[in-house]
Amino acid sequence: MAVEILVMLHSEALTTRILLAAAAQCSKSPLKPFPATKERPAVLQVICTRVEATDYGLVRLLLGENGRPPAVAVRQEMILGVLESASQASIGFLSD
Repeated sequence: MAVEILVMLHSEALTTRILLAAAAQCSKSPLKPFPATKERPAVLQVICTRVEATDYGLVRLLLGENGRPPAVAVRQEMILGVLESASQASIGFLSD
């Protein structure tokens, strides 16, 4: 089984629509929304198989496993945190 990487993103309409389109190509949805509460704003969890930087200052999120998985590039400021699910350890946090 591949290691899953959990990426927590700010919930933004355009990014969410792009991620939904990419997730439709996966057999199991890699997205889990967390609605806003009094304590925190809305966030979106994305289960990725790989997270990598692009040449343009964006972060590429690879969804799915087989063949050429769908990938979505997001702005760095959209990312709240990145966790490896197997160990529940933080592998990187970017500033708000």
